[in-house]
Amino acid sequence: AKKNNYQVRVAYIELGFGKILLKQKQYDEAYQRLNNALNYFANSSLQTPYLNTLIYSSQAAKKIR
Repeated sequence: AKKNNYQVRVAYIELGFGKILLKQKQYDEAYQRLNNALNYFANSSLQTPYLNTLIYSSQAAKKIR
């Protein structure tokens, strides 16, 4: 349980950094952070944060390409 709790905290931190970097138009770094968060959220049962992160990640990916 502690490992999962730690991973969720890390996921929220990565999501926060990703959102900030996205607003700063640092799309490559934002995409990396958001994908890190996606990996952590995928291993949890938190569907809403996972879907929100997926949306932000797709926005960053769209700006990169």
